[in-house]
Amino acid sequence: MQLPDRGHPCKHAAALCYQTARLLDADPFVLLLLRGRGERTLLDALSRRNAARAARAAQEKEPASPVGVRATDALAPDRRLPPLPAPSPVPAHPEQPPAYPAAPGGPDPFALDQLATDAAARAHALLSTGRDPVADLTLWQDAVRLAAARPGSGLTAGTRALYSSLSAAADRTPADLARAVAAWRQGGLEGLAVLEEPWDARPAVSTAPARFCSPRTSPPSARGATTSPTPAAMSSSASAGTACGTRTNRSRATTTGGPVAPPTSTRSAP
Repeated sequence: MQLPDRGHPCKHAAALCYQTARLLDADPFVLLLLRGRGERTLLDALSRRNAARAARAAQEKEPASPVGVRATDALAPDRRLPPLPAPSPVPAHPEQPPAYPAAPGGPDPFALDQLATDAAARAHALLSTGRDPVADLTLWQDAVRLAAARPGSGLTAGTRALYSSLSAAADRTPADLARAVAAWRQGGLEGLAVLEEPWDARPAVSTAPARFCSPRTSPPSARGATTSPTPAAMSSSASAGTACGTRTNRSRATTTGGPVAPPTSTRSAP
């Protein structure tokens, strides 16, 4: 058949190529179908070949040793445990905690920072010395310690919320906490004990040395009390004055070398 145009390929052959390319784009297995092999037959053959290759590779490969310790070895009665690794060195100082952003309705960022810093300091002390420095404190003493670590003094706008929460937890008042914080900052736990533990100066005054004895002074009462002395306290004071006078006379006799005169009484006869 003689075609009217002289193109190579002719327009009929070009149309057939375009149609074949469109079918191959839609289904590549059409190319294998032209050779008499369908899609399902080809995929089954590939699956069988890959399975056979994997089985041969598994037989030729040496079995890998399991990771870890076998159960029979771990439960053996004569098994010796390896030594523990050396502990890491203690850091020179506790690190600073990260910054906590403020959130509406969330906790106080400064309070979180204070608690995290306190926990880091306690952990560092526990690693360094083997004991917790605040383990023996009571709830009230620990609340005073935390409040004393907060910058500022007294019930200010910045400390009022903290003082209220800490004092409520210890069943005390913010005023009590403010006084206790001032004592803690002065002397620590001993300063707080001086503030809160009762004491009486009269036993110490009754056994005072001679330099504290004077006929013009009387033993002070505890905490500046203005009550009149009891008969027992007056008797103790008189005994202390007699002893002071005796020691003074003996000192004078030693200096002058003369005899010691007995102390005379200034009371009139009844």
